Amino acid sequence: MNATLADFATVAVAGNISTPGWGTIEQRVQQRQQATIMGFDANSTLQLGKFFPENWGVQVPMYLGYSETVNTPKFSPLQPDLVMDDLPTTNKSVKKKSQDYVKRRSINFTNVRIDPKKDNSKTGAEASKEAKAESKADAKGDGKGGAEKEKKDQFFDVKNFSVSYSYNEEYRRDINIDWRMNKKYRGAFDYAFQNKPKEIKPFAKIPGIKDSKYLKWLKEFNFYPGIKQVGFHTEMNRTYETSRIRNNTLELTGTYSDILINTQVQKTWNWSRQYTLKYDIAKSLKFDYTANNLGLVGEPRGLIDKEDTDWYANYKDTVWSNIRGGGNNTQFNQNMTLSYKLPLDKFPLIDFISSDARYAATYRWDRAPFTQDTLGNTIQNSRQLQLNVQGNFETLYNKVPLLKEINQGKKESKKDDKKGKGKEDPTAKDEYGKDKEKKEKAEKINPVHLGLRFLMMVRNVSGSYTRNEGILLPGYNRQSKMIGMDDGFDGPGFGFIAGQQNTDIWGNPTGNNYAIDASNNGWIINLPTLNTQYNETYSETWNYKINLEPAKNFKIEITANKTEGRSLTSFFRFDTETDQFVFDSPLETGNFSATVNTWSTAFVKDDPEAGWNSPTFQNFIDYRRQISARLNSATHNESSAQTNGFYDGYGATSQNVVIPAFIAAYTGRSAGETALDVFATKVQPNWTMTYDGLNKIAAIKKYFKTFTVRHQYRSTMTTSYVSNLNYRENGLGYPTAIDSSYNYIPEHLINTVTISEQITPLSLDMTLKTKKSKNPEKTNEPQVKLEYKRDRTVALGLTNYQITETKSNSITVGLGYKIIDIPNPIGRKKGSKLPVQVLKNTTINLRADITMRDNVTLIRKMVEQQSQPTAGQRLWSIKTSADMQVSKNLQIRFFYDHQLNKPKISTSFPTSNISTGIALRFNLNND
Repeated sequence: MNATLADFATVAVAGNISTPGWGTIEQRVQQRQQATIMGFDANSTLQLGKFFPENWGVQVPMYLGYSETVNTPKFSPLQPDLVMDDLPTTNKSVKKKSQDYVKRRSINFTNVRIDPKKDNSKTGAEASKEAKAESKADAKGDGKGGAEKEKKDQFFDVKNFSVSYSYNEEYRRDINIDWRMNKKYRGAFDYAFQNKPKEIKPFAKIPGIKDSKYLKWLKEFNFYPGIKQVGFHTEMNRTYETSRIRNNTLELTGTYSDILINTQVQKTWNWSRQYTLKYDIAKSLKFDYTANNLGLVGEPRGLIDKEDTDWYANYKDTVWSNIRGGGNNTQFNQNMTLSYKLPLDKFPLIDFISSDARYAATYRWDRAPFTQDTLGNTIQNSRQLQLNVQGNFETLYNKVPLLKEINQGKKESKKDDKKGKGKEDPTAKDEYGKDKEKKEKAEKINPVHLGLRFLMMVRNVSGSYTRNEGILLPGYNRQSKMIGMDDGFDGPGFGFIAGQQNTDIWGNPTGNNYAIDASNNGWIINLPTLNTQYNETYSETWNYKINLEPAKNFKIEITANKTEGRSLTSFFRFDTETDQFVFDSPLETGNFSATVNTWSTAFVKDDPEAGWNSPTFQNFIDYRRQISARLNSATHNESSAQTNGFYDGYGATSQNVVIPAFIAAYTGRSAGETALDVFATKVQPNWTMTYDGLNKIAAIKKYFKTFTVRHQYRSTMTTSYVSNLNYRENGLGYPTAIDSSYNYIPEHLINTVTISEQITPLSLDMTLKTKKSKNPEKTNEPQVKLEYKRDRTVALGLTNYQITETKSNSITVGLGYKIIDIPNPIGRKKGSKLPVQVLKNTTINLRADITMRDNVTLIRKMVEQQSQPTAGQRLWSIKTSADMQVSKNLQIRFFYDHQLNKPKISTSFPTSNISTGIALRFNLNND
């Protein structure tokens, strides 16, 4: 039953009862309900603010809830083979003990607040006077509109505050629990102040500045004296639960035993506080701050006994003392962000460039477990620097009238031919009286304009740079108070909570280490057995994109990117032997990814008759000696090489030698110009080219509506490393440790270097012209696509000294045709009993794709200098389909897929797979 009491309250009451045997038809007898279940539920929502005058704006939403559920089992819970009514000792008390009884009560007040409404009850004379005063002010030109005259929100306006409170109680008892009472209290207080500070432009009205376009940056200089937003939210969540298990010894053993059963008590009291601050220092400079603090209000142990007045008085004193102290903080975290939009658009010569910078810092403090305070707390921070730049060169070109005219093209004249206006042109009709197809006038070619257009090929340039750094330091022995600092505002230091790292703003090491500085200040516990790891992280990403347009309809997109990251972990703890803090078991891991150019080796063919060797692999073998010589010259500078052409420590299988030789060979560069450090590999651009102007040619335009040519190239090199614990170096930084192969042990242990390449040398997308329909939307236009793709993945394995190279070539021919607005072949006839209403007319989409793919996987062994195929196949694929919309929700699809596979190695067999059928798709959404 539901009832609504005007706009004041809503009431809902419900009840239910079910007896043993209740269930669904599908259920067996033993699966059905074996108890009598009765339930009652009532709830109401009241708007208590209706008791106050409307213009006060009092909002007091109240919720009341009450429910009871009684589950009386048919069989005895302690003796399940006996029906309750057949028990010889059955009485009301036994039956009641066997029941599963639950009672819930709740009361909630959510977002209670006062938002006074404006007084609109002024007399006509008063309103007339105010209107005249406003018109006089406008005539004087004081610049104050109606919005300015509105009363501004004040910092301590009552509408900025709101409170919430809720109480939920659950009482439960059953055969095993004598009673369990769970009480949950929640109270919240919110403060939110939204401000609209006045913008101040100190130079906006100064003569000589306000009208100068070259001093626009000074004219637009502004700042806001007030903050934009302040917010505070505090919330307490308290849970108090008491319970006692039931003494069933009499029912289980036949003899009552007076065993000691204590009341169990569980209670928690969490206190969270959240702070928000937003300050727009200027239009282009904004600062945001958010913080969250989680605390625990301690309570004395045991059952709360209000009848024991002395104990209860001490309990309240203890709790209030903890509340006044802010509780025991368990976690604090904060975020600070400073964003700045560079005023490049204020300078006339460079207003085509836009750029913004962002600095974000986080800080977190976590308390040690209450039973393990000797381990110390944990602090961590992070810093993010981000810079974005974009240049719209078309805006720059348009500053010159001639260049602007070339970019925008000639505009058609809007003048009408007065003589021919309203008259039909007899030459526009053919011999059958139908309109002839209008011929576009050929554009006159201006060589000067073409040359200038070519020089303006750079249309847009954009780039971004992001760096993320972080420190995690365990063993911190200070507490967290205001803004994460300790009581004396010493630790962990304002620099750390603002994102201070062991590098400067440019990412260069400062020479200082925060962990060492913290230990020197006495902020780290002197615990030699501290087993929580210290961690430093660093990642750097940059990319750029250049959009070129050498001619109309011819677009080139050039992209490049690089990502480098590292993570250093160790145990930072006190060493009793040296009486100082040390970094035990340091370990560094990292990764690297960058775009490279491997085009020069992409089309090199392997010769099956010559053992599948290729010139690229042979260059890799030969380059190793040159790399060995370069490494020797850069380090120990031995006078002569060994008999095999390699220098001491830099042999044929040395990681320091093999990786640069691999990169040089597969990027098509010489061994002398390739970086010796893989992380210093030169980043090279990738590109995408698109041209859709071929349909401007008369011979092509006659048959094609659209004709797009596309070319794409992508190549990326990736690797990862872990620090080598056996690495040693001398005072000059040169490696000295030798491995079992008499090579210098590298500082970073790299297992794999991978180059992944995807090339689409040519892709054609065409739409053929067909006979035009009277309705352009019903014109059937066949689609044709031709695409040639090459993929290559080359992986250098440094554990088995071999290169795994996978190559793939494919040619795809795709055909598509749409038959529009035809009578539905599955039309609904008279007397038809189809459950759906079919469409009168429908559309059939036909699609066919034919693909020929050839791929091979080669293993190239570096030591043996041999190559052999390990996998490969030639695959023919034919995929056809036809789909049709039968009704608004039903679609039918016919498909036929056929694949022929011819392997290139003798261990595999040719296969043929055919998949065909009909698929139905029914959409349940009626929108």
